Formats: sequence, C-alpha cells, structure tokens
Amino acid sequence: MLHKSVDEFAVLTDQSWLYRSVPHETHIREINASGHEGVIEELNETLDPVRGSAVVPFGGLVSWTTDDTTYDLKWDSLYYSNKEKSASYDLERLKQVTVLFSEDALRLDWKPVSEESLLRRTVWRVLNPESATSSAHVEIPAGEDREEVLEAFRQLREKLGYEYRVETVSD
Repeated sequence: MLHKSVDEFAVLTDQSWLYRSVPHETHIREINASGHEGVIEELNETLDPVRGSAVVPFGGLVSWTTDDTTYDLKWDSLYYSNKEKSASYDLERLKQVTVLFSEDALRLDWKPVSEESLLRRTVWRVLNPESATSSAHVEIPAGEDREEVLEAFRQLREKLGYEYRVETVSD
C-alpha cells in the first residue's frame, strides 16, 4: 500500500509565492508580503483575537550588538553570538524580564534547568550546553533602541501568550 502525505503547502500567485507551510512542523508558516500591499495588516487584524498567534518578522523582532556580542530576539528564543560561542535561550523558560535603566541592561530570570524534561536536558548537554545555562544579565542599547527591545518582549508576551513578566527599574 502506498502512503502519501503532504510535505509542504504553498499558495502561489502569477508573480511569486504568498504563503508556505510545512504541516508536520508546528511553526513553519511563512508569508511573502513583497508586492502584496495590505496583506500583513489584514493578517494582523485577523489574528489579533486568536491567542497564541501573531505575525512576526522572519529574521526576528529586534537585534542589537554590545561589546562584540549580537543578540536577536526571535518569536521563540533569545539568540546570542560572539567570536567564542553562540546559544539560543527558549522564551518558554523565561520568568521575568527586568529593564535596568541605570545600567542599560536586562536582568533575565529563567526557570531552572531542573524543571525541564530529561530528554531536553540531555539534548542541551550533548548539542549545545551553553543553551542550558541561560544568561542572566544582557546589555542593551540606550534610548529609542532600548524601548524597541522592551516593546518586542512585551509584544511576544501579549501575542503569543508567554508567561514572563516585564518590569522596569530606574534610579
């Protein structure tokens, strides 16, 4: 008996593709808004009442560089890289984001690794042990760029239902 399945699904126009998804991958849903005026606005309006759904940029919401380290806040993780190493921290583990205005920094409080499944801890230990030891202090740019970082964390929490809190501390 021959078993058939859908590996990929796409919506095409005469000029390009508009939508692409991979059904067996929960989060691979891509939209090509190039040349399609208003499609992102319509999707945002449609998805606004649907908890756990949002349109986010493919490359991430915001990125910044401090002291030769680049940070990228994506829909599901905070990724960092520098000359020596790189890691990705899962936002599901994040408990609180505290913006320290006087230090131009974020204090990130994460759930302990011990609360994760044995399988996940094993994968981290073997493939990327740095991802298991989440960064607790991250420098951020000052001014408008800092506000952009803060707003991105808030947007992800609101739109995708993350449980972390976002607080600010100023002196």
